[in-house]
Amino acid sequence: MSTSDLKNRTNQILLHIICCAAFLSLPILMPTHGSDSLRNILQNGHTIQNTLGYGLTLVFFYANYYYFIPQYYFSKRYGWFTLFMVLSFALITIVPNLIPLHPTSHGLHQQKFVDHVTHNLLRFMIVFFISLLLKIRQQLKEVKKEKLDAELSYLKARINPHFLFNTLNTIYSLSVEKSDQAPAAVVELSSMIRYVLDETNKDFVSLDKELNYIDNYIKLQQARFGNTADIVYSVSGNTAGKQIAPLLLIAFIENAFRHGINPEEDSEINIRINITGNQLQLFVHNKKVFVQNVNEEKTGIGIANAKNRLAKLYRGKHLLTINDHENDFSVNLVLELP
Repeated sequence: MSTSDLKNRTNQILLHIICCAAFLSLPILMPTHGSDSLRNILQNGHTIQNTLGYGLTLVFFYANYYYFIPQYYFSKRYGWFTLFMVLSFALITIVPNLIPLHPTSHGLHQQKFVDHVTHNLLRFMIVFFISLLLKIRQQLKEVKKEKLDAELSYLKARINPHFLFNTLNTIYSLSVEKSDQAPAAVVELSSMIRYVLDETNKDFVSLDKELNYIDNYIKLQQARFGNTADIVYSVSGNTAGKQIAPLLLIAFIENAFRHGINPEEDSEINIRINITGNQLQLFVHNKKVFVQNVNEEKTGIGIANAKNRLAKLYRGKHLLTINDHENDFSVNLVLELP
């Protein structure tokens, strides 16, 4: 954590402490005690009730902000969320009323309780909406930041400079050899660049276009490594009319080529994509080999970034299993397409 971040965090904590202290002081500072001394005010049963009520309301604010809203409201579990709101209000209303007061007539005590409930309801609703609005505002800021981070990652990963450099070298070598593969490699690379520039600024793209990008990527890698690597790639199922987040699957495939190809070793990569109804399954497996420039991973999207995108775009609609063993690495992703 940088000095600036630490300073901002410290300022936020101090601001919370000051606001909490001011909020809890309201029952004492409110001009309802006449000319009573501070000692009498602090010993007054109504003051104790109100202070306890304010304290419980403050606890509710943080519980709602940090737990109930993220866990139940944002995940659309509205039934449970409503139940917890009702229970919280009941707790805030009933517990302070257990504090004994001086004996009063039954009618006056009943009126006091009605006033107590009305005041608590008003305070509860204000705190509820404040915590909800603040959490929604924070969520929007986080989504906006993550979108900007993702866009920045795209700018770095769309045309991976290492991949582009190696591909151009491959095309040059094929041209020198006057290989029939050279024209096809140029077409495949240009198609990839066109897709990245024209399509990947969208939230979702045609699955056919995404798979065409992957197909071109693998063909260029096969042209680069030739017979030095055993690369198996297959796609099955109906892709028509289906959409997917752009450059999502390629992160796992790039990782396999980055860590699973060494011309001097026995290299194997197996990639299978299967579409059944609205469900897509990606399976990627590679043998681990010695790779000199491991830091190249930093220039790509990376699996960590892909996980974040899955959590945001396919929350509750995907299952990702990663097996990282001593000699091999595999990814199994099951995705519910929109």
